[in-house]
Parts: sequence; structure tokens; C-alpha cells
Amino acid sequence: MPSTSPGQSRPRSRKLFFIALLGMLLLIGGVVLSAWLWLRSESFNRFVAGEIKAKLTEYGLRGELGSFGFAWTSQTARLKDLKIYNQQTGQLIASIKEIELKTSISDLYAIKLSREVTLNQVSLDGVEVFLEIDEQGKTNLEGVHDAPPKSKALTFDAQSLQAALTNGTVHFKDRRDKFETDLNNLKINAQLSPLTPGSVNLMVAANDSRAAFEGRQIAISKLDLTARASQSGVEF
Repeated sequence: MPSTSPGQSRPRSRKLFFIALLGMLLLIGGVVLSAWLWLRSESFNRFVAGEIKAKLTEYGLRGELGSFGFAWTSQTARLKDLKIYNQQTGQLIASIKEIELKTSISDLYAIKLSREVTLNQVSLDGVEVFLEIDEQGKTNLEGVHDAPPKSKALTFDAQSLQAALTNGTVHFKDRRDKFETDLNNLKINAQLSPLTPGSVNLMVAANDSRAAFEGRQIAISKLDLTARASQSGVEF
């Protein structure tokens, strides 16, 4: 019976080792390529859109989203035709034609589903907000609440967020006190205050607006406000 010398078995072992190593590298490369393609696919966009809707649900809201797209080269997300409803009453609270978010994403190419997203800048265009109080004093925000702490695939950090709103409209109607107003051509710039955590510096402007009290109409040709909003209230 022929025997194999140590010198003959050594090349065979090296060959098997290199074959195994090559197979492992090909497998890892395939996984990385699959993850890379998925992150740029429509499937990933649908995944993020689903996460946005799930996040709104945590606040007692329901969202309908026309489209979502993410440009990984600039880390910019664009959402179009977003409608937000009160999940409990079905009332429309807001509609937004377009949202653009500038972000920073840690571990961008890591092979994992979870992502930590830092929101740097958000621009909203074509925002229409509806706020109502009925004769009994109930608002169309009944049922809307803070979200409970929960681990999600996407976590957001907005500590350095800057926000701008253009072409906005706010409709406010208080049926109990017979007061209503429409703020048109609304522009808002908001920036979180670095010196006061949890507070926001606001600049608000509106043109060609109106208000009415007990049927008496009031024209508002121009509105300019500077304020700071925090959990304790609003300071003008």
C-alpha cells in the first residue's frame, strides 16, 4: 500500500487552504455586493418609506407617501407628496409636496440593516397644515401623542438640525370661539439653539393672509415674527 510522505501532503494542504480562502473571499464579496446593490435599489427605498410610516404610527399618525429616493453620493433624501392623517379620526393634518433632507449616516457601507442617521438640514416646500377646534373644544390632533421609546432599524439624531419651509399655508379654524385664519405664502426658518438644548430659534413670515372673528374679516398683508420655542413655551 503506497504511503504519502510529509513532503507530498504539504502542497496538497496548501492547495486546499488557498481554495477555501478563495471561496471565503468570493462569498464575502458576494454578500458585500448584494448589500451594496440593495442599498441602491427600489427595495431599500420602500424599506425606508415603510420605516417613515411606522415612525408616524408611533405618534398616532398615519402617513401616505408618493415617493422616496436617496442619493448615497450626497446622502440626500427626497420625499414627495407626503400626507399626514390623524390615525384615530382620519382627519388630514398636513400635506407636503416635497421634503429634502441632508444627512450624515454612520457606518454607511456596513453590512447591517440598522442605520444611525444624523439630520443636518431639512427643506420643506408646499406645506399645507390644517388645525381645527370643534364646538366642544376638541381638536383634530386628538389621539396624537409622544412616541414610546423603541428600537428601530433607523434612528435619527436632530441635535444640529436646520430647517426651512417655503410656500406654506396654515388653515386654523376655531368653531367654539368663532375665530379662523389662513396664513399664506408662509416661510419659516428654524435652527436648534446650541446654547439651550431643546429650544428652537424661529423666523416666520407670511403675506396676503386673512383672519376672521365672529364673521368680521381682517386682512393681514404682511407678518414677520422672530421667536424661540421650547418645552416651557414660546418667547417672541
